[in-house]
Amino acid sequence: MEKIFTIDNERKVRTWLFGIITLEGFELFQASDLENARKRCDVSGIDTSIIKEGNKIKFSVQHFGKGI
Repeated sequence: MEKIFTIDNERKVRTWLFGIITLEGFELFQASDLENARKRCDVSGIDTSIIKEGNKIKFSVQHFGKGI
């Protein structure tokens, strides 16, 4: 389980994590059900890419706005 934040010089947050991002916050766990993950990933203003790697689902999350 891993979550890494980096902020570039335009204050864009680049986030790589394993798990689910929801409106309530981060819920991190190993997952194998890609469709269920897509249904639960409902966030506005955030560009989310979901990639399945083995028995994990990897999310690439880019938040365009204020830095975290």
